[in-house]
Amino acid sequence: FFAADVNGDGVKELYVNDSNGFVTRYTLGIKGFEVYGGGITGGENAYYAAGDTNGDGSEEYLAIADENMLLYE
Repeated sequence: FFAADVNGDGVKELYVNDSNGFVTRYTLGIKGFEVYGGGITGGENAYYAAGDTNGDGSEEYLAIADENMLLYE
């Protein structure tokens, strides 16, 4: 798992991935952690990272699996 502010609201979300490459995104809400939007999948054996990859001041989400790389902004 890792934390990143991909939605740009100033609060980091928590990203938790399973062994099938599916990532569930959680935000901290009034009742505690809540699932935020749909999940993200990078495929089996995927590796995940987040950071400001394009220099715009916002964090992006990166998934790398096999020979594929996906970038979510």
